[in-house]
Amino acid sequence: MELAESFYAKPQMGPLYVDRLDYSDHHQFQDKDIKMIKARLENLKNKFGSEPTVVVTEKDYDRDSKILGGLDPFEALVLCCKLQILNHNGSSQDSFKKLLTLSLSCKIHC
Repeated sequence: MELAESFYAKPQMGPLYVDRLDYSDHHQFQDKDIKMIKARLENLKNKFGSEPTVVVTEKDYDRDSKILGGLDPFEALVLCCKLQILNHNGSSQDSFKKLLTLSLSCKIHC
């Protein structure tokens, strides 16, 4: 299961509480999902007395960018990631690129 949403009440020194919702990979968010998420955000706001922030993965945002608008007036952030290839046991970023190029070339021409 992929982490699709994480919620936390955002004080000055870090989160007081983290609430988590998991959805299956490629989940298509429905209106009922947004309503349920907003209800949980309201509960967090009332329980902790601060505005919660929603964090969604970049993958979920790319699949359905309208989800963030549906969470208004709550703040929503998109968690982005970057792939970094590290050198290990004689392998390097260059050797990875060569292997990838060879593999893709074989799939196209083989």
